[in-house]
Amino acid sequence: MKRTFVSASVIAVALLSLISLSSFNKRQDQKLNQHLSFRAGGNAPVTIHTSITGAYPDGTTFTGTVSIIGAISQTGTFVMQTEALGMALHCNLVLELPDGTLTIRMNCNMGTLNGRWKILSGTGAYENVKGEGSLVMPVPDEIMIGVVSGT
Repeated sequence: MKRTFVSASVIAVALLSLISLSSFNKRQDQKLNQHLSFRAGGNAPVTIHTSITGAYPDGTTFTGTVSIIGAISQTGTFVMQTEALGMALHCNLVLELPDGTLTIRMNCNMGTLNGRWKILSGTGAYENVKGEGSLVMPVPDEIMIGVVSGT
């Protein structure tokens, strides 16, 4: 009888601990991801629109504004470093958003003004965000369409 009572007490305490921890984790996830509309592990559509508004004197670094709609809904600014190799244009784009940053690599064809993009890393609320897709470059803008996911 005594052994059954102790086992039941231990199980009850363990279950209460798990329920409390689960509730805490849900609140933390909701707080961090209130601006993200996708579930962890799932892909969701996103459109990223950048518009160049300035350039550094080096002629290869540009600044501007960014607007993101879809799975992520944010506006902010960006800094983009470019490197031209023949007709290929390789760009590292750092989006500065209210809840963190996203670093995106763009590989473009200057003849067709299209290409591909991929999220390399993120900080803050975007730390675990992954994504990729296609892009077009109607100068002075870049329009990236693709999917993002979280882990």
